Amino acid sequence: TVLVVVDEATVRKLGKYPFDRAVLGRTLDVLNEAGANRIYLDGSLNVPEDPASDDALEAALRRLGKDRVALPVWRIGNSEGAVVLMQPLPNFSQHSSLVTTAVIFDSDGRARRLTGLPAEGYGLSVDWLHGSVPPLRSEPLFVDYSIDPAGLRRFGMLDVVEGRVDASAFAGRNVIVGLQLSTPQFMIASPVYRQLNRIDLIAIAVETLHSERRFSKPSAAAAFLLTLTIALAFAALVVRLNSFVGLLALGCLVVIWLSVVDQMQRATGLLPPVLPPLLAMLILWQGLKFKDSRLGRLISRQHTRLVGVGKSALVAAVDVVADPAAVFDAAGVILGANDAFRALGLTTVAGGKAHDLRSLFSDAAIALTDSARNGAQSRIEFSMTSAHGARHFEASIRWVDTLTEKLAIAGFKDVTHVRQRETELSALAFRDPLTGLANRAAFSAHLRLMGEAAGQRPFGLLVIDLDGFKQVNDTFGHHAGDLVLAGVASRIERLLRADDAAARLGGGEYAILVASGDMPTCVQIANRLLTALAEPFLIEGCQARVGASIGIALCPEHSADAATALKLADAAMYVAKRNKPAYAVHSDSEVVAIKSRAA
Repeated sequence: TVLVVVDEATVRKLGKYPFDRAVLGRTLDVLNEAGANRIYLDGSLNVPEDPASDDALEAALRRLGKDRVALPVWRIGNSEGAVVLMQPLPNFSQHSSLVTTAVIFDSDGRARRLTGLPAEGYGLSVDWLHGSVPPLRSEPLFVDYSIDPAGLRRFGMLDVVEGRVDASAFAGRNVIVGLQLSTPQFMIASPVYRQLNRIDLIAIAVETLHSERRFSKPSAAAAFLLTLTIALAFAALVVRLNSFVGLLALGCLVVIWLSVVDQMQRATGLLPPVLPPLLAMLILWQGLKFKDSRLGRLISRQHTRLVGVGKSALVAAVDVVADPAAVFDAAGVILGANDAFRALGLTTVAGGKAHDLRSLFSDAAIALTDSARNGAQSRIEFSMTSAHGARHFEASIRWVDTLTEKLAIAGFKDVTHVRQRETELSALAFRDPLTGLANRAAFSAHLRLMGEAAGQRPFGLLVIDLDGFKQVNDTFGHHAGDLVLAGVASRIERLLRADDAAARLGGGEYAILVASGDMPTCVQIANRLLTALAEPFLIEGCQARVGASIGIALCPEHSADAATALKLADAAMYVAKRNKPAYAVHSDSEVVAIKSRAA
């Protein structure tokens, strides 16, 4: 198995993420010509990009064909919490085999098994690369972690495309093309190596099939027997020790067990139970030594008298609150919550039950726990990003002193819809609803800000009034007139540079603020706009034509006051109307120079 990787340096150099599809297409052609056996492209291709690059990649996939190239199907959660399958675009998938790589995590949070989606008809990518028949396995594949990923041959995509890799490196070999990035979404927790890149895990799994070593999960009876044997051996040891020495022995055995469990997997070919033996030893130590020891009894009494009752009372209190509520300590550990809080749909990244504020609210958890310094009662507003998008909350927190620590009772209110509505109303207040451009109020505010900085950053003003717009309304109706206004706005936006701004001032009147604009730049934009508006608008099968009269002024060259410069541009626009369609430029001597497209 050979890896062709795209790392951080390649992404920065190409300027595209995750792949430059044109370069990816050339890479596949190089692998095709080199005689690669099968190629698995581990990357999402479910969104169209540049048409030319998409066409180049499609052509490369077509030349390889379904028997030699495969693309992944991704299983993800949607906004409703259901699981959906994300497939490549049809123009890519029609030339490729479709497979998947579903990772199964064990109780210790590490990945030891891979599987396909047989119910949905998608085989495991590893089986397809290996050429296994049938491709739809009924049992997961256990990965052989005695295979070292450092021993795999890997090449950078740019090295492959630019001919710095000998073609013999790929002849007759299976090739995995993917991302080698250190970001969390591409790293997978694993035994032995702790963290593995996704494509390294897939490559090791392919080599597992080639090595013909097979790992499996022991039966429930075997796991129980192993756990029982370890528990009895520990009991025989700890019964002879006092509670403190027994605790030290327990800690040592936990460390030893965790260090040898991976080696046991390699030696036996089985996946031994990881947590059950540890839990069995802890329960035995608790029952045999700690529970009835002097220290155990003292801690139990103090816990019940000072902490247990207080915590239980607070947790019971939030259960009868109608709004979402939770109890947490100063470290952010959630001690209890009511059903309304759980109904908010907040989960950890892994989708399980949350036990601390950080797993729910990320950075906002700091503000929640720090509220203890602001007095007994606080009100906090915060936002967070989840799988469902941005969410906004209001939290009312009251801290209660116990004899051992401070505990907080917090009520939460989801105000996402309120904030979204406020944002929408704010946007409507400064946006022209017909064209989507800024309205007069937003334009005036922008003009005022640019005018204050005009001494350091001069700018240009274009005032535009449509010619022939009334005839469009009279001939085709107001609906057609609205379509023309929106079409004019679209053509104006295509002419703007990144820092320029356009607005509709009302009726058929528009304005453009040309950032860092000198006269040649403003004249160029005016000429391009007159050319753009010379093309008719197709309205319900009929052609509607409008022209434009454009007035141009500069700030501070023509006036240091932005409002006055706007009036000069407006006056120039009326001069331009005498030779419409045309633009007129305000000069220092207040004489207007006219350039008419009609002339």
